[in-house]
Amino acid sequence: MFDYLVGYKQKLNSTSVPLEYSEDPQLPSESKRHLLGNERASLGYNEPFADVDYRQSFCSQYKMAVNNSLLTESALEGRQVNVLISDHRTNYNEETGLDPEYPGLFPKILDEIAELGNFTWRQSFGITEKNDTDKSYSELLKWGTNAYDIYVSDWSITSERINLGSAFTSPVLDSKIIMIRNVGPDGKDKIPWFFWFKPFEYGVWLVFIAQIIVSGFVYQFLDFLGESRDKMSFRQRTVDNQNESCLSYFNMSYRYPKSSAARLFIISNYIWVMFITAAYGANLTSYMVVTAKSRLVLNTIQDAIENDMSMCIETMTNQEAYITRKYPDAISLLVPKESVRDMYTALNEGECDVVLGERHDYDAYTLKNEFNPDCHLTWQGRPVLENDSGFATLMDPGQKCTLLVSEVFTYHLEKLSEDGTLAELWNTEVESEADQIQTCDANNYELYDGKNRRHLQSENSDGDNKSISGSGDDSPSAGSYESSLSLKSMAGIFLLHLFFSVIAIIIGMFSYLQEKEKADQCKRSVSRVTSKEEFGSSSNVLAQDHLDFLVSSQVGNDGKIDALLSIITQLHDEQKLKEVESEKKMDDLLSMMAKIQEQQKQ
Repeated sequence: MFDYLVGYKQKLNSTSVPLEYSEDPQLPSESKRHLLGNERASLGYNEPFADVDYRQSFCSQYKMAVNNSLLTESALEGRQVNVLISDHRTNYNEETGLDPEYPGLFPKILDEIAELGNFTWRQSFGITEKNDTDKSYSELLKWGTNAYDIYVSDWSITSERINLGSAFTSPVLDSKIIMIRNVGPDGKDKIPWFFWFKPFEYGVWLVFIAQIIVSGFVYQFLDFLGESRDKMSFRQRTVDNQNESCLSYFNMSYRYPKSSAARLFIISNYIWVMFITAAYGANLTSYMVVTAKSRLVLNTIQDAIENDMSMCIETMTNQEAYITRKYPDAISLLVPKESVRDMYTALNEGECDVVLGERHDYDAYTLKNEFNPDCHLTWQGRPVLENDSGFATLMDPGQKCTLLVSEVFTYHLEKLSEDGTLAELWNTEVESEADQIQTCDANNYELYDGKNRRHLQSENSDGDNKSISGSGDDSPSAGSYESSLSLKSMAGIFLLHLFFSVIAIIIGMFSYLQEKEKADQCKRSVSRVTSKEEFGSSSNVLAQDHLDFLVSSQVGNDGKIDALLSIITQLHDEQKLKEVESEKKMDDLLSMMAKIQEQQKQ
């Protein structure tokens, strides 16, 4: 195992370094497992890039291992290793220390390796997280491996990091970069009956229907004020106006308003219809595009790039560095996020179409109700990059010989992988974070096989040519269409129409009162014209000044007709009265003539 370091052998033989054993090692044997827990981070808590140096010298053990006088499995026996642990996958509380019930995946792996290697770590560890967004994870790795004996985290093993002086243990987690999407069950055989309903929220549709009904009554009211009445009954007129109101929302209207108020209302109505139609058409198109995207078959990341699909990615990571270097066309489509949690949240909220994440994170997040309540998170297509992650140390075979720690950990990790312990630890970690294994296990939950640290393949993510292209009945994702226009966003259009409607009603009322006043004035004038003093014995002749008033009056046509009908009626009544009086006088005369004739006969 150490043949590639023969070049350092002479240097080690000429160096006399005493063995450095802990005086009182507290070994994590089975009999002492129940005593573990609540240990504090004695070597720093959440202090990344601090100016510290906890790295120890392992050159004496390293020399013996190179000379084959010390087995790799026991090269750290009796030592206390200074460990830096990522807070990711570690259950640590600043006040209570490590969780005694379940300290997390990384502490559990450390316990297993420490027991096999007969060394300790719980009294000499630090906890940290990356909280400096200006520095990359590679910079954090370089600082951690220079300050501690080993940095325990899910470090992606890359040639760039090795070239920068990092040494990695045997892989611990599957960190291949994959494409994750939020898609519903396959709905290809189902008819999306209500897809047309998606552009607006329920509140908008209710107000829309109410607007149509109210507009019909408003127009009828303005029609009444304008005295544009015909022989139809009120019921017939109401039905006709409601029908016209509905047709106007489909750009089909046969109204010919005569009053200014009605014209203003119709113009406002048409403007409102124009905005509603444009908003509905645009959002329906957007919905159909999103739905089409959700049904795309993604085999490779190039498919996502060609379809302009936005991709969430954790910033300042190996994944981001690889994607920007390998796929420059994807740079404009990337949506950088600060953490894995942020990526999955953004995916569910529609900020991006795809998450470019690591496989082991996907396994954990698919079983969390917070991120996958309907089991719609799915791995699609082939892996973007095959990769593994492990623990890291400084590649130092001569100064402090930290490379020995990496080799000892690699040896024991291989043993844990071979006997299935590593797989059991990972499955325990996933189940400890999961809250819906029973509902999502058919599609997403996959166990390590315990031998080669690769996940067992499933039908939904085969890594070859199969991929998920499902969609819901009429929605691209779980739940409702996130881009449906709300009543709040549409309020301006409704309020604009309401404003002009009120103005039209005010104008209509004012015109109605003005016309009524003029009509009353006309009737009073006609009444004077048709009085006995005006007509006298010449009742069929109208005073010229009153005729001029009727002709030049601003009264509406209906008002003029009513006035003329009133004149005709009065003239007719006058004529009838005179005829009656004439007939009576004629009867009286005839009666007198008859009496005179009778007297002559006598």
